[in-house]
Parts: sequence; C-alpha cells; structure tokens
Amino acid sequence: MADYVVLSFRAMEEMLIGYHELWWRSPGSGGSPFAGDGPWHLMQREPGDIAGRYSLTLIENEAGKVLQVLKLDTERPRTALSSAEVSLRDWIEGLVNRIDEDLNRRAILGATLMLWRGEGRVSWATLAQSIGWARTPSALRQRYKRAVWEMVCRANDVPLRHAKALEKGTMTLDEADTAFADTDDKPAIKRFGALNVSIGGE
Repeated sequence: MADYVVLSFRAMEEMLIGYHELWWRSPGSGGSPFAGDGPWHLMQREPGDIAGRYSLTLIENEAGKVLQVLKLDTERPRTALSSAEVSLRDWIEGLVNRIDEDLNRRAILGATLMLWRGEGRVSWATLAQSIGWARTPSALRQRYKRAVWEMVCRANDVPLRHAKALEKGTMTLDEADTAFADTDDKPAIKRFGALNVSIGGE
C-alpha cells in the first residue's frame, strides 16, 4: 500500500520540487544523496539563485542611467524539518531510488531542481547538455514526462506498462487496477497536501 496518494503528473512533479526543498532544509550540507546523478552545479550560489545571498536588481543613478547591479539579500532560514516532512522526504527518496534508468533519474532531478530554484520553466536545452543527452531537447522533455508518470505508477503500485496510457489520458488509475477506489476507507494512507511543505520561498 502506498504511503501517500499521488494521483497525477502535476502532483508528483510538485512532490519532486518539494523534495529539493526538504533536502536543502535537512541537517548537514543540505544536499541530496543523488547529488552525483544530476546537474547539481546548477544549484551553486549565483546571481538570481534563490538559495544564494545575492540577486540582480536595476538601479537608476544620478545621471538617469539604469544599471544592473548585485544586491545583497538576507538568506532565508533553513527551518528544521518536522517528523512528517522527514517521512515525506524519505518516501520520495525511495521512489527516486526505484527509477531504473540513470538517465531518467538525472532528467527528473535536473528538471525539478530548475523549478525549485524558481526559474519558472525548465530549459531543456541546458538540461540536455548537462546530462549528456544526445537527442533533441523536445525528446528529453517527453522522456521526462514518461519517467514522471512511471513514478506515479510506482507510487500507486500500478504496472509501469500503464504509464503511456495514463500520460495520454486513455486510462485512469482506477482502470489500471489500483487500490484507490476506497481511499476514504484506508486511514493508513496519507494524502499529499496535508503537509505544509514550503517550496522556493519563505
């Protein structure tokens, strides 16, 4: 039985974004145990990095010229994880551990890392170069989507062969023989959303 109910692509993607936040707030270096599997150099402190202390800003000098300068920011505190957040972090880590292909894992961690950093969208061209993807950025995006859907399948104990149908919307999780028809009668299941996990902000 799954520990958390993850019923969609977006819900899983939000969990993975939150996973980076939870590791950033974890004791020690704040780095995921999968640091060697993704483009973690993208997480180094640099202008605009939400985890850094500096950001770019525009100012106007006395002559009326607009200049782009570095502004010193106050780094947001790394608040301690609650026991529920530790459980969630470890559960997501277990799902990441079950990703079969190294390239899929690196794509998932790299893409969600960009989203966690507050970039708004994934630069698939940058990610492709970072992880050594030999095909087009568009093909990497499709690979990512399928890999996330496979994680939804694993989270719900659904055979991976149903990931394609779930992605296309031609099958629901209930139709894929999941155990979620009576979720209200299964108190052991924790619903994602009940945990207040802050993502990318104070």
